[in-house]
Amino acid sequence: MLPTRDPVCFALIGCGRIAKNHVQPLTELPAARLVAVCDLVEERARAVADRCGVPAYRNYHEMLSSEPVDVVNILTPSGMHPAPAIDVMRRYRAHVVVE
Repeated sequence: MLPTRDPVCFALIGCGRIAKNHVQPLTELPAARLVAVCDLVEERARAVADRCGVPAYRNYHEMLSSEPVDVVNILTPSGMHPAPAIDVMRRYRAHVVVE
């Protein structure tokens, strides 16, 4: 199933050092829109959110229940990819990009 919104709405789970590589295209491409970010470390989430003008969350369940999201970019440490990726696809029926 393809996203139906135009632009396609993206959210980030994980705002560490790799996030900048995702933020730039998501804020520059007309067909994409970054709508929210999430990180367990509030300061990291807030830094990215403030730079992009989007809400910051510490809990991705709260983020995905509050924001219109088509695609979630999972940017957590590699050992922490499977659980949120599977949960996002099953529970929120969103597409997932795993870094």
